Amino acid sequence: MLRRRVVPAVLSALAAGLGSLVPAQQAALAAALDASSIAAGGNHSCAIESGKAYCWGDNYRGDLGNGSTAGSAAATPVDASGVLAGKTLTKITAGDSHTCALDSGGAAYCWGSNPSGNLGDGSTSDSSVPVAVDTGGALAGRRLTQITAAGFHTCALDSAGVAYCWGGNIFGELGDGSTTDSASPVAVDVTGALAGQTLTQIAAAGEFHTCALDRSGSAYCWGLNNAGQLGDGSANGSSVPVAVDRSGVLAGKVLTQIAAGGGFHTCAVDASGAAYCWGFNDLGQLGSGSTADSSVPVGVDRSGALTGQTLTRITGGYFHTCALDAVGAAYCWGDSSRGQLGDDSLGASDVPVVVGRDAPTGVTAVTGDDAATVSWRSPANLNGGTLTGYTATASPGGETCSTAGATTCTITGLADGTTYRITVVAHTTNGDSGASTPATVTVTHGPSGPIVSGLRATKCIDDSGDASANGTKLVIGDCNGSAEQTWTIEGNETIQINHKCMDIFRERKSNKALVELYTCSGGANQQWQAVNGTLMNPVSGKCLDDPRFNVTDGTQLEIYTCNGGANQQWKLP
Repeated sequence: MLRRRVVPAVLSALAAGLGSLVPAQQAALAAALDASSIAAGGNHSCAIESGKAYCWGDNYRGDLGNGSTAGSAAATPVDASGVLAGKTLTKITAGDSHTCALDSGGAAYCWGSNPSGNLGDGSTSDSSVPVAVDTGGALAGRRLTQITAAGFHTCALDSAGVAYCWGGNIFGELGDGSTTDSASPVAVDVTGALAGQTLTQIAAAGEFHTCALDRSGSAYCWGLNNAGQLGDGSANGSSVPVAVDRSGVLAGKVLTQIAAGGGFHTCAVDASGAAYCWGFNDLGQLGSGSTADSSVPVGVDRSGALTGQTLTRITGGYFHTCALDAVGAAYCWGDSSRGQLGDDSLGASDVPVVVGRDAPTGVTAVTGDDAATVSWRSPANLNGGTLTGYTATASPGGETCSTAGATTCTITGLADGTTYRITVVAHTTNGDSGASTPATVTVTHGPSGPIVSGLRATKCIDDSGDASANGTKLVIGDCNGSAEQTWTIEGNETIQINHKCMDIFRERKSNKALVELYTCSGGANQQWQAVNGTLMNPVSGKCLDDPRFNVTDGTQLEIYTCNGGANQQWKLP
């Protein structure tokens, strides 16, 4: 059956410029090149660095564009002596066995396999060096801004938001109202669903279908529809664009990115970071928790690995799908017979799984002034790697803190009144984990200043040397207006200095339990309430007490039965 057809290599299908997932070896090469655009095809990959193209991998049909058909395991420059002479390339895309790129002037160039005219130069001859896409017809005077390559066809958008395609068209994937191949670009039909619409993104990674988004966040598809991959509620193919159904899960949603899977499904993400898929689903590639095909969009499951995560990019292979979240963690679902889900298994999953190591768990965050102290539990499984550290990230803003192994750190530079989602990623010798389930906190700046003895106005609570280490003694000393006596009274009933909290030693509740500084957890041993001039810990019912009142400065404070005496009186900021 056609829907079971697999070309010689399963596409990773990364649409150029969409920030899609890149295998580790390709990512390393891209990093070495400082690549600004990267793409993976059937058995080859390409990247742009400083306006020049480089490719590596299989080269049987001239896919690498270097004038030969010999494969290369290292990045090799694409020939720049012909049509690319003097050109600055900005975007690149890879199909099954052909590659295309755009230059800074909006012109397109392609190379490699050309059986259906997918190079767009007016011929059906393969080329091992770049050829210019024909600009004598539909593209006359047009400036292209996006380009995307599929198995046997290629599509592009111009600066006006109009789409053009060329190459194979057996199922109407060019969208021009015909099923005739075209070796030169043709305009996608705009008399129907696209009438009056301005397209903002196009995706042709699907072997026989193409999809696009308009500026309002609506989706359109055309071509083969044997499994519902056009998303219009039918199984009827279309040689012109049809609107993807918006009466169900997409009602009121604004889509921001779309990906036509290398096989027979389509996925998209919306402005809130949720994902939706439709089409073929025999191995769970729709991520909905089932293996039933769907001719209308279904929501990707968010009850497991995606709980609390905001997706930003999505891409589809033949029988699997992968996505990135806002902090760069990867998730995949569908077929994993060759390990393509990246979760160290060979079993298919009809819901998203985290790529790589388990994420940290139990993330909590306690705010204080312009900071949040974050704590978490270590991952249960490092997938054979050795832990090298953690990074906690606050969103929005992207402020971070990192440790070499400790399970707590403090993020600073946060804005008053802002609500943050804080996630933690574990770093290992085998790569990074996915992001943890986020902790959500709102930063509020409480009153700040000295805490003064109620009856001795010259004496203040001091953190003994402006230290921030856990276990620092809290003592009475002469008020001097220094940082070591500047406390912040937080809305969560903690009292903080140097991003650490006033804490009862080892959570004791008995008289004479010592008081010190410790990492903020928001726990009962760090709660203080102002009651009749005292500072009472509501769980123990004891009050903050100066045991050597009026005798010796520098004595560590403790808790004691509340009696309202002079040694328990405090004036807060």
